[in-house]
Amino acid sequence: MGYVGGRQSVPTSPTDPKRFLVDQRSLLDHKPTKNRSGPAEVRPKPAVCHGCAVPEGHTIHRLAKDQGDDLAGRTIRASSAQSRFVEGAALIDGTVLERSEAWGKHLFHTFDSGRVLHVHLGLIGKWFRRVPDEDDGTIAPPTPTTRLRLEVQDVAWDLTGPMVCSVITPDEKAAVVARLGPDPLRRNADPERFRARVRKSSKPI
Repeated sequence: MGYVGGRQSVPTSPTDPKRFLVDQRSLLDHKPTKNRSGPAEVRPKPAVCHGCAVPEGHTIHRLAKDQGDDLAGRTIRASSAQSRFVEGAALIDGTVLERSEAWGKHLFHTFDSGRVLHVHLGLIGKWFRRVPDEDDGTIAPPTPTTRLRLEVQDVAWDLTGPMVCSVITPDEKAAVVARLGPDPLRRNADPERFRARVRKSSKPI
């Protein structure tokens, strides 16, 4: 799964397809639960990735919407507990997120500085949504494996294990999108361009 609400991912197993059958719409339908050993955390209801543990395009579009709802128009505190992305996080720390959008399996966050955060989850990447503890009102610190945290006062999004996590320019974003081709899930998608691309390809769908 590419997006979970608590500290642990939704359990999945390639040998038990029934465990995958999670309604994606239920992922945000959650309530804070008390953890005896620490702050409150958000746990998702039982869910499915419809037979695949790898996040597909519809999951990324949902992430873009949910993260935009939480973070767009707000000044972001960006950090990297893993230390692998400290310099990249510093480039967007203290800037305002203008919009979040998905193109295929690629997630883009555009900031008022003009910089763009580009994320591709790959096989094992996950986003975790963190909320403040009910008692002390603080958000738990990121785990040591957190590549990037995007945080505002009342919510934080933690990224672990992505295949791609980089800060790029708008021109570099345009180049990535040009290589990807059309995304039929986008509202401004051109169906004919998508169909033409599929007809030219010999790869099975």
